[in-house]
Amino acid sequence: MDQGIQPAPRNRVTPMQVVASVALAGLGLFAASQAYGATHSTPAGDERCAPYRYDQNVVSAQVASYLDGGTTDPALVAVNTATDLFGSHPSEGSVIFPPSADSRPEVRCVFGRVLAQVDRALRARGQDADDLPNPSTGVRWRTISAAPGSRDLAAYPWEGAVLREEGIATPGTFVVGREGQDPSAFFKDATASALHLAGVDAQLAYDNNSKIGKRLRREMRDLIVTAPFNDQRVTSSSATLAGGRNPGTNGAKDPGKTHVLGPHGRGLVWGARHYDDMARLAAGMPAKRGVDMQGDVIGSGRSQILVYVPAVNLRALRGASPTITTDGMEWSTGKNTIYAPPPVERLGVDTSGVALAGGIS
Repeated sequence: MDQGIQPAPRNRVTPMQVVASVALAGLGLFAASQAYGATHSTPAGDERCAPYRYDQNVVSAQVASYLDGGTTDPALVAVNTATDLFGSHPSEGSVIFPPSADSRPEVRCVFGRVLAQVDRALRARGQDADDLPNPSTGVRWRTISAAPGSRDLAAYPWEGAVLREEGIATPGTFVVGREGQDPSAFFKDATASALHLAGVDAQLAYDNNSKIGKRLRREMRDLIVTAPFNDQRVTSSSATLAGGRNPGTNGAKDPGKTHVLGPHGRGLVWGARHYDDMARLAAGMPAKRGVDMQGDVIGSGRSQILVYVPAVNLRALRGASPTITTDGMEWSTGKNTIYAPPPVERLGVDTSGVALAGGIS
């Protein structure tokens, strides 16, 4: 059997496309960006972002317009400003912010300069320095395809911030949720991808008549919702927002409809209720919780959920009694892979003052 990463049959949405749709939503000035990069003059001696033409005054005014309009999250201001003004490359078509490790140098250049301008503008307004961009420590996102080849597989678990191109939940990667996300399908796909990586028939993850398949899905759910990077940012005690219902609430005739809360009583909060943590991490800022324990929005974030799928032990999936576990899996730092990869873990999480009980510290 092919040992490569195989595409699971659901949720074929590119994470970067989701991020783009979130970043562009409601931006009335995006159309102006189509001409900006090719028509605005470049300050004398400033060719580092070529072929983009970077005008500091225009960037400053655009940043100020977002801040004056009430958008205060630095990462979102930077992404929106960069998208408005540089979303159309002078020769390469549309580009997406925040840039990934594979982005062109000039795309990373203009984003870094926009971040610096956001930093200056917020400092001038008295913003807390702890919540300002620090591009030098920013995470560089990269993507893997459905069949990355043996070289990529040999590097599993991937130490960096990795996205799956097709938007499929895959162990060791981050996934951006989408509007109307089916949580049950999400956990099934994550389980199927783990089985694919292990070289095991992935259909086991979708077999509702298999006791092993059901157990594996529960184990994957519990692993994802208790992973500290997820639990500290995007969970609540609401079974409704987690996409399920508590056992028995739909009557005794429906005992199979179990909730999707983890063993600590919390589940993922689906929908556009969160900070744009991809952008925050790319800007060198900690990820940030945007919902309270009831799942209500408490910040200015309106982005889709960013979920880390822990890198599981593939050997534990091979054999007569497979199991989903991170036991025996460590990053180069020595931390278990239930924690986010080192570049993300290093930046930490701002829990927005929300107290968490019963989770993994």
